[in-house]
Amino acid sequence: MPSKRFVMLAIDGMDWHRLQQLADRGLLPMISSLIEAGACGWLDFPPSPCADSGWASVASGVLPDRHGLLHALAPLPQSLFLRPAGDLPLRTPAVWHWADDAGLPTAVVGWPATHGLQLRHGYVLAAGLEAGLNGDGWAWPLAPQAVHPPALRDLVHEARVAPDEIRPGDTDFLLAGFPPATRALLAAPMAAALAQCATLHALGTAMIEQHRAGGLVLRLKLPAAVQALLAGQADTAAVELSIARSYQFLDLICGRYFQLLGPATAWALMSNGAGLNDGFVVMAGPGIARDRNIGSLGACDVLPTLAAGIGLPVPANLDGDPIDEVFASPRRAVIAASAVLPPPLRPEDIPVTPEAPLFDTQLFEREGLPMPDYAVQQAFAAEAECATLFALATTTIHRGLRAQAIAQLRRLATRFPHALNVRVSLAEQLLLAGELAACEALVSAFPLLQLEQQWADAVYGILALLKGDHHQAQQRLTALTGLERPPVNPHLWLGRMHQQQSAWPQALASFEAAVIQCPQDAETWLGLGRAAMKCGTAQKAVEAFGHAVSLQPRSAEALSGLAAACEASGDHARAASARTRAMRCNPATLARSLGA
Repeated sequence: MPSKRFVMLAIDGMDWHRLQQLADRGLLPMISSLIEAGACGWLDFPPSPCADSGWASVASGVLPDRHGLLHALAPLPQSLFLRPAGDLPLRTPAVWHWADDAGLPTAVVGWPATHGLQLRHGYVLAAGLEAGLNGDGWAWPLAPQAVHPPALRDLVHEARVAPDEIRPGDTDFLLAGFPPATRALLAAPMAAALAQCATLHALGTAMIEQHRAGGLVLRLKLPAAVQALLAGQADTAAVELSIARSYQFLDLICGRYFQLLGPATAWALMSNGAGLNDGFVVMAGPGIARDRNIGSLGACDVLPTLAAGIGLPVPANLDGDPIDEVFASPRRAVIAASAVLPPPLRPEDIPVTPEAPLFDTQLFEREGLPMPDYAVQQAFAAEAECATLFALATTTIHRGLRAQAIAQLRRLATRFPHALNVRVSLAEQLLLAGELAACEALVSAFPLLQLEQQWADAVYGILALLKGDHHQAQQRLTALTGLERPPVNPHLWLGRMHQQQSAWPQALASFEAAVIQCPQDAETWLGLGRAAMKCGTAQKAVEAFGHAVSLQPRSAEALSGLAAACEASGDHARAASARTRAMRCNPATLARSLGA
């Protein structure tokens, strides 16, 4: 059995910079103690269409094409109707399976893709059971597969908090900055958000206190819910106070779990952030380095790193790796030798949307009824299919499999010829593959090319760059930099142009702007890392290559760049670790990067 207890706590919508400001003021004592006693860094999520998919990668250690949560909605078998994809099981095992195999009782509370999950030693309280009604808790519906073992259903009924059970003073604490009239308008939705958080917390506490759970996997959404509720409010000071107090509420929750589980507990406190590229992770507990900034982790790195810390056996072929920098001294991963994970999904694995529902049409004929028109529903289901296939292709790109991604995008563009995002992505991949003629033939048919100047500037600017016409490329791409939502990331392509010209200070500035606009693109971080090294700013290069590695942990190019940057900055231990990982990924690539 693993030697330690653990907490994997996911919080939607928590901002790292705001958290630090509150911690500096002494308002978050528990979270502050975790930061001071542990290692923290940015948490990079793979491209995904919904937050559930990112948290599934955290729990499973694999990318969306393997765990299967590619879209927020999934079709019912042979139907035009859709259901939440988070209600379906993951294709791959997750942390709760490995803990269960090791005999560690683990409570899984409020996590996506856990409906119907059954554990031999653990407890499952699936996402969705917290969204409740006012009134009698026994009249509050509870899905049959939302709770395991079934004997916990009575406890769930007793522990759930309905919105009308939230006292006015509780919402007044969160809404204290607003005038009374505004508080009255916001009280009911704030009570609903607070009730959901309180329900999940009560269930997590009960699993530890009453059922001796040694592991807790819990997701809370209070900060995201508060921000969404207050998004239209003009009083920014009152909004900030409400968000800050939601953080204080969560700090109390963390303190309660620390009290229950004790100081020998391994922690992974995470958030997907309040905006682009500001997710973070704090890991603390025995064996974890104290007060250390570890740069960046990928979502898939969390499970293998936490598992290495507590001695939990996990498969060797996860998409993430244990991050050595997290630990005070090197830890060896414990491998689950018999574990076999499924390969990534293929396009043919995604159900094809039927033209109409599969039912007996003779019923309508016998009754003399007109056939229903399912055109709208069919179009909606087809759009979900297209988005799912596009997410699969995007993950393939994320894996660095460009030729395979191009084949997927070509097939998708044929099936859904009006999906502009598919054709734009295909054009970009053709460009990066050097297939200029195929790219030019594809984009020439874009209707927006004739209708909007920004699209013409984007397409012909990039083509000019790849043909070596730097003057036209700079003119057209620079015209896009002032747009709020340009069709492509112009700073990325300007950075590549400056890189071709060996104009490294200009390249550095362009790539810095590019990562702000598109923080989930590993190529932008690679470009920034190269430019930073050429400009002699090794620490900036370490941060940039670190982000690239967290997004593409199997990229030998990113790992070897990180190794060189760490060497230049004097962090020889981290350099050696990155170089070893790069060699395991691709010895030839590493040799070329070292000039061998």
